[in-house]
Amino acid sequence: MSGVAQLRKVSGQSLQSHAVDELGGRIARGAVPVGAVLNPEDLAREFGVSRTIIREAFRTLEALGMIDARPRVGTVIRPASSWDLLDHRVIHWRNDGPQASEQLRELMVLREAIEPTGAGLAAVRATDDELESLDGLFAEMSQAMAANDVAAFARSDAAFHALIVHTSRNAVLQQLLTTLEATLHSRYSNRLPTFSGVSAVALARHGELVAALRARESDAAAEVMRTLIRESQEELFRIEGRP
Repeated sequence: MSGVAQLRKVSGQSLQSHAVDELGGRIARGAVPVGAVLNPEDLAREFGVSRTIIREAFRTLEALGMIDARPRVGTVIRPASSWDLLDHRVIHWRNDGPQASEQLRELMVLREAIEPTGAGLAAVRATDDELESLDGLFAEMSQAMAANDVAAFARSDAAFHALIVHTSRNAVLQQLLTTLEATLHSRYSNRLPTFSGVSAVALARHGELVAALRARESDAAAEVMRTLIRESQEELFRIEGRP
């Protein structure tokens, strides 16, 4: 579907966000090469919107480091090294582009850096009600795997990991929640299979993690989370045929 067809399906208040999404996706997919100059008049005609909406979309993409307005040159595409790679929108856009696999590997490294710390804090800070919620999400994951329901498993797994970071009560970690959620979305929307030969082991790790949290064992919770993520990373490499 063309950009204008997509934009005409939404209200005037949503036109800017859809323009941002369309342009950001094009840049991340490499449809517009680095160094290329964007013409706001051409884009306004293509999308069927005002130049004001395109300019506002440009401001958003510039804040994300994806484009740069240069005097006497125009608005040019910047290299990926300049982008805000932790922003959930950029993660979603890159997931549909040629950098999808590399991004997923890099985000797995980020998960290993932040989630064990979050789990260790959650072991001492989570409320009993929050632990009950984790129990429920683990049960949902188990049921989804038994039913081979990928969508249900993905939802429950994302909610499980997000809740652990939330219960860490650490404001800095909590600010990374949208990045974490986008990371998990990237994993499940990737072309790699969700369920594999080690899925049962990964599910069991989630159960071990809940047990460590319920026992209020901070070090154990952190270590189980670290093991879970490392094993997931190793499985990712195996599927991709990497050493």
